[in-house]
Amino acid sequence: MRILLVVNPYATNYDTQQRRVVEKALSSDHELEVRETARPGHGLPITQGAVTEGFDTVVAWGGDGMVNEAAAGLAGTDVGLAILPGGSTNVCARTLGIPLDILAAAGNLLRWLDEGRTRRIGLGSAGGRTFTFVCGLGFDAAVVREVESRSAIKRTIGPSVYLLGAVATFAEFDRHQPQFRLAFDDGRESPPLMQAFVCNSSPYTYLGNLPMVLVPEAGYDRPLEILGLTRLPWLSTIRLGVSSFWHQRYLRECPYVYRATATHVVAEMIVPFDVHQDAEYRGKRERLEISWMPECLSVYCGQGHST
Repeated sequence: MRILLVVNPYATNYDTQQRRVVEKALSSDHELEVRETARPGHGLPITQGAVTEGFDTVVAWGGDGMVNEAAAGLAGTDVGLAILPGGSTNVCARTLGIPLDILAAAGNLLRWLDEGRTRRIGLGSAGGRTFTFVCGLGFDAAVVREVESRSAIKRTIGPSVYLLGAVATFAEFDRHQPQFRLAFDDGRESPPLMQAFVCNSSPYTYLGNLPMVLVPEAGYDRPLEILGLTRLPWLSTIRLGVSSFWHQRYLRECPYVYRATATHVVAEMIVPFDVHQDAEYRGKRERLEISWMPECLSVYCGQGHST
């Protein structure tokens, strides 16, 4: 099998010694080539090139941003995606049952490669770019923008930087101004929203080992699940956050929560709103078209079947 290992050497948990072990293991029974990303976004053209060059599998070693780029490059093809988690959160990898320890993940991958153990999953698409687990609009995306401005401390404190970003964003965010509405193909329209999580899987994210569950129904084999917020009062917002880590009762009962399921939806601005995909900030938008792409990507994981 021809395998392309794409490595982000700037990933939070990248280690050169582990890399040597992984390369040796993958090359023992397979034809292996290794390429490094040099900047954010570089993984996409590398992965697209792997398709045209005839590779059978792409192994993405990095965080959720790296996985997003690799998935975007492979969507709609028969080239398999394997993940070695190297970021600070690794939501997609953990959702697919891939261990966080690199050597353990590599050991599992070798077995899955031998067994041909892949799973065909669906992805979301927003503004022409795929996402693996979430597209966030409004307040949530503004938090990601704030976190990216604090990237220098992300390596030091890990996922806790999102708590700092949320507090800083909440203090500055205009919580009296709705951001957008969602329009559905069947004529439905959401109320004015401050925030929307468009989820392709669950959990939404992790705080250390704690999963943050917003829409437990979300999954790679079903349409997108949407959780929106019509208001952001500080006490209720805190209760929603706490509820998502331990139980979902308040999420189910909160009068500010809006829920929907969709294969296609359009976000239309009330004011320009922030957008992120898989915790990568995508800027402000006036309109955003979001769709579900069923069974468009083959992944090697512990939750699949031999094909």
